[in-house]
Amino acid sequence: MNEIMIFRLLFSAYANWLQENIQRKNGVTLDSPKFPTASYGLYQSRGFQPIQRYPGSEVGEEHAHLLVYMELDLRNQHEFK
Repeated sequence: MNEIMIFRLLFSAYANWLQENIQRKNGVTLDSPKFPTASYGLYQSRGFQPIQRYPGSEVGEEHAHLLVYMELDLRNQHEFK
């Protein structure tokens, strides 16, 4: 099993956990370094959309250019893809 397949399995398990356990206020945000570009397609295939740096991000604004910010809106989702 290659790394991408393992990542997909882990991400799917995490997405299912979120669906079952998260308080659905707005959504889930993530910030990811710009270098693992293969992961962005996977995030988008699960419904994440690119966003601007979000309030409360743990990464300072001086390093924001090194990250990609994404959000999964859970308000209207009944199940993950």
